[in-house]
Amino acid sequence: MTSSPIAGPSSVAPTSGANATSAPSVDQLGLIAFVVGRGDGTDLEIQVITLDGSVVATVPRPGLSMNEAPAWEPGGRSLLFTSNRTGEIHQFRYAVATNAVTQLTFGDYFEGYVDVSPDGSTIAFDNATETVDLGIWLMDIDGSNRRELVPPPPAPEVDSAPAFSPDGTKVAFVRKYSMTPPTAREAAFIVNIDGTGLRRLTDPVLDVGRIRWSPDGTQLAFSDQTENRDEDMPQDIWLINPDGSGLHRITHNAPGTQTFDPVWSPDGSRFAVLGWRKGDDHNTIGAMNADGTALREIYAGPPQTFLGWPAWGGITK
Repeated sequence: MTSSPIAGPSSVAPTSGANATSAPSVDQLGLIAFVVGRGDGTDLEIQVITLDGSVVATVPRPGLSMNEAPAWEPGGRSLLFTSNRTGEIHQFRYAVATNAVTQLTFGDYFEGYVDVSPDGSTIAFDNATETVDLGIWLMDIDGSNRRELVPPPPAPEVDSAPAFSPDGTKVAFVRKYSMTPPTAREAAFIVNIDGTGLRRLTDPVLDVGRIRWSPDGTQLAFSDQTENRDEDMPQDIWLINPDGSGLHRITHNAPGTQTFDPVWSPDGSRFAVLGWRKGDDHNTIGAMNADGTALREIYAGPPQTFLGWPAWGGITK
């Protein structure tokens, strides 16, 4: 279905009429964590907002260290994130209620871009060393039992951005065949949690962004990255079934308008998405129905900033 660019009131409008239901409360909708970037992209912090756009938390960071890639833990009281605050890039946990940060990994090079299994026992993450290219690894929630999930592809290809299925039996991720615009290409893959059954879901020509599962596990969502080739081209949200069937686009933006990086609400009824129009010096976070309709702005980034990596989860009590 066709969607309009992000615009309109800063809340999700309730329906009206005989079959209307009241709009969900903030407690039901949870919280959205996201990255705010400034300048040349080296100044990154994580903020947490409610669905009315109110900032309720900012993850602490020493000096100008970078915080990025937030992922809510089950229960929504804490989130994991990636930071270079110790010099190398590691995983950390942030407790929303106490504002406390705890380091989870202590490797020598790169450990980031995490996701947490639905039962909270396992972390999937990007791992790289000076001699091993970026790939998908697993570890227990306490940092023990580290193991490679997928052998890294041949250079210069890399695997990144893992996402657990809701039943915890599979991990989706993206394989980057080339990361240099205008020839950048990425495809979505799925693998079983034991490393078997690796298969590609999308053609690299589609050039997918970060991929995320629906809460019921029946679909995955992603955005294309056509803007890597031409910023005048629209960027849209797509859905696909886990078996690779049913690929279809749910937004149909005009040239120069981009809707990207979708993440489902905890109940599966909505998406949080990022939006940008050519010529703007900032982008926005919006919410829309799961069919791509009723897109509304929630939060607009300050001038000369960019927003990224939304994660919808959390609680407000």
